[in-house]
Amino acid sequence: MRNCTIMIETALIGRGRWGGRVAQALASVSEFKGSAGRTGEPQWETLLSRQDVQAVWIATPIATHYSIALRALQMGKHVMVEKPLAETVYEAKELVDIANQKKLVLATGYVFLFDPVYRAWKKKVKERTVAAIKMSWNKFGSFEESIEMNLLTHHLAIALDLFGTPNAVRGIRKESVQTECDYISIGLSYDGFEVISEINRTAAQHEHTITADFSDGTSALWRARASQDPLFIEAAEFVDAVKKNKVLTVSNEFGVDVLMLHERVAKAFGR
Repeated sequence: MRNCTIMIETALIGRGRWGGRVAQALASVSEFKGSAGRTGEPQWETLLSRQDVQAVWIATPIATHYSIALRALQMGKHVMVEKPLAETVYEAKELVDIANQKKLVLATGYVFLFDPVYRAWKKKVKERTVAAIKMSWNKFGSFEESIEMNLLTHHLAIALDLFGTPNAVRGIRKESVQTECDYISIGLSYDGFEVISEINRTAAQHEHTITADFSDGTSALWRARASQDPLFIEAAEFVDAVKKNKVLTVSNEFGVDVLMLHERVAKAFGR
């Protein structure tokens, strides 16, 4: 029962619809002390100064991730940052260095990696000889931030989780509809196969799938679900990592590795 278990004390920096879901997830697995936005009351700096908060979850605009995470780590808090960890590799490495020095948990919120259906699909993929991987994400929205940092980052994280760092990266196509880029397609080359990612955020219908084709002619499909299960699992594993000083798949250097892959994508498109 809850009152017989040592509970980690957590808090949230960030509000909105997603912030509400995160707050619910944290409250289910920890002693949730409340939330603060970037503006208004209470101020997020005040929340970080509280002695009864051991760990914080940062769900704010991407441009603020580094500065808030930096302050949280400096205040001795364990930190989960919504993807991506920061805007640059340099910033992310600084955060990792501080977390390592202070022996704090620092993780990046790549929620699809916590989906139990994805994990079962991943196990099947790892047991087979892969011929090709096709990632496809169609939706309408998420225009506030770049398609690369807001959506593509999930596919890069999945590729790293499955196969590690690719041998080569190619930029296939980018298109502008409502913003600078609303459609992007890239290729990640591994030994013997390529991972293709296509994302369209101006599509009429929503669908997010990954298909693995195997050398024997069979295939396996993962389909993203409208479920809060992955978020609740993510919250539980973050709190458990804080409690037991464990390393998560998305801890520390993983966030840096994703941003390094982002740099290679930008270079592939001549940026």
